[in-house]
Amino acid sequence: MKDRLRKFLPWVGYPVFYLVVFALFTRCTFPYESVRDRVVAEFEASQKQPGKRLEIDELGGHWLFGVKAEGVRLITEPPPKLGAAAGEAPRPKVMAVDSLKLSVGLLRRLFGTWAVSYEAEVGGGVIEGTFFQNAEGARIVASAKDVGVAGLSVLEDLVELPLGGELSGSLRLVLPQG
Repeated sequence: MKDRLRKFLPWVGYPVFYLVVFALFTRCTFPYESVRDRVVAEFEASQKQPGKRLEIDELGGHWLFGVKAEGVRLITEPPPKLGAAAGEAPRPKVMAVDSLKLSVGLLRRLFGTWAVSYEAEVGGGVIEGTFFQNAEGARIVASAKDVGVAGLSVLEDLVELPLGGELSGSLRLVLPQG
C-alpha cells in the first residue's frame, strides 16, 4: 500500500499545493483600489437624478472571500432653492458607514443561489445579517444594536422629519418568487 501511495502522492499533492498557493497570492495581490474606483463609477452611472455620489476611503479583503470597506459615505446634494439668499447654501446630507464587511458564499453561487453575510458599523452601533436568494425566493435577516439614527438621511427622507435616538432590534423579511 505504501508503494501505491508514494506513486500517486505527487500527482495529487502538487496540484493541491499549486491551488493553495495560487489562491493565497491572488488574495494578497488583488487590485482592491481598481474595484473601489469601479464601484464608485458604476454607482454614479446608475443614478437617474444628479446630486448623489458615493465615496469609499479604503477597500480591502476580509477573510477568504470577503470585502471590507472603510469610510463609506453616500452624499446627497440638496436641490437649489428658489429665492434663497446667496450666503445660505444648503448643506448636503451625508450617510456615513464607518466600516462595512461583506462575505459571499461562492460555493452556493456555483449552484445558483446568492448567500451574502454583512456587518456594518453605523452611527456608533452595529447592523449585521444575511441575504439569501434562490429560485424559490429571497430572505433578508438583519439585526441592529445601538445604531444612532440622527443624521441617517435615508430614514429622515422616509419619514420627512429630523430623527434622534438609537435603534436596536431585528428584522426578517421573506420574499417569495415574483
